[in-house]
Amino acid sequence: MAQLSKHLRGVAGGGLTYWCQGCQEAHTVWTGDGPGPRWTWNGDVDKPVFGPSVLVQGVKRLTDEQHAAYMRGEPLPEPVPLRCHTFVGCNGAKPGEVIFLSDCTHDLAGQVLPLPELPDFMRSDT
Repeated sequence: MAQLSKHLRGVAGGGLTYWCQGCQEAHTVWTGDGPGPRWTWNGDVDKPVFGPSVLVQGVKRLTDEQHAAYMRGEPLPEPVPLRCHTFVGCNGAKPGEVIFLSDCTHDLAGQVLPLPELPDFMRSDT
């Protein structure tokens, strides 16, 4: 992955990765030609617009405390569903903004925020 701006990293095959402050993890959309679902992108690395909406589903990651407990031999907690549904720069969001839709399972549901800068660990090309 190569850093494209303070907001985006590029991934081989047309992926664009950004940091989601709601999930506290990276999300990737795929643009251009290729297999699987693809999003449109306005080409702006500082104020991106992706279409259509971005939907990420899965389970929440373990906290550091949960991981430490597991490493001590304690059982894993039950998985907690994760749903992050956003508009990035479209459908009411300005370029470079994120609308967190009401069906998100995190605390930012219903809010509009600027796309955050990548965290330090995602900023190098290594």
